[in-house]
Amino acid sequence: MADDAPKLPKPLPGLSAYEINEIGIPPTFLGIGIGLLALPIRFGFLGHDLSLFVALSITAWTGIACGLVILGFRKLKEKKERAAGYVTIAGFPDLIRLDRKTGAVLRMPGEPEPTGSQIKAIRRRARAEMRERER
Repeated sequence: MADDAPKLPKPLPGLSAYEINEIGIPPTFLGIGIGLLALPIRFGFLGHDLSLFVALSITAWTGIACGLVILGFRKLKEKKERAAGYVTIAGFPDLIRLDRKTGAVLRMPGEPEPTGSQIKAIRRRARAEMRERER
């Protein structure tokens, strides 16, 4: 490695901010969807079943709350990643973006965000290099 090449940061242990994001978004949207389903029941468009409305409302608020708590943890992990000098999510053009699965560099600071096919190609290459090193 040349002396002028930037030092690559080592990924932090545990789930990346990207992976935590993937865990937190589904319950949030599911809760919103269930909440929207409960509204017609509340206002009598789909009957007047109060117990169903209460059950759907509790489920909706629980999903939204759990999702938002998880997304809060994602924000904390994102801050830790930025402090370590890299990110695993898009939106920080001044930092190195690492792949969440392999730790390979997806984008150097100032470069455009990679497309999905570019990310897949980088992952394949990184996995092939890891297999070669194991031999």
